[in-house]
Amino acid sequence: MAYVTHLKPDGTYQPLKAHEENVAALAGKFAEAFGAKAHGERTGLLHDIGKALDHEHEGTHNQLGVEVAKKCKESEEVIHAIHAHHGEVEAKTVIACLVQAADAISAARPGARRENVENYVRRLEKLE
Repeated sequence: MAYVTHLKPDGTYQPLKAHEENVAALAGKFAEAFGAKAHGERTGLLHDIGKALDHEHEGTHNQLGVEVAKKCKESEEVIHAIHAHHGEVEAKTVIACLVQAADAISAARPGARRENVENYVRRLEKLE
């Protein structure tokens, strides 16, 4: 079974693995400024792990991801970042904030949502 995220305008999709890798790369790059590149990459890679279960179990992918991370004995910081990446709880660590930003950037790129490039550029200009 292939897991997907972010449908593209042409009806194709971004595989979950590609999204995870993109968020991991961005979070790692951001965390590098704090001497925590590997930690940012790992947390970014794991942030949506609950999406692999949300079709089989009750709960949000954040909640399911937290359960998996706890069972796998991930650090409290990783668990918190998974829980906070969509604002379900307040992001209270630097890594949680960086993963939240990386996820938003990945989801906001052209093709992640059904929008054209002009709308994407307008949204970016509003952020500036």
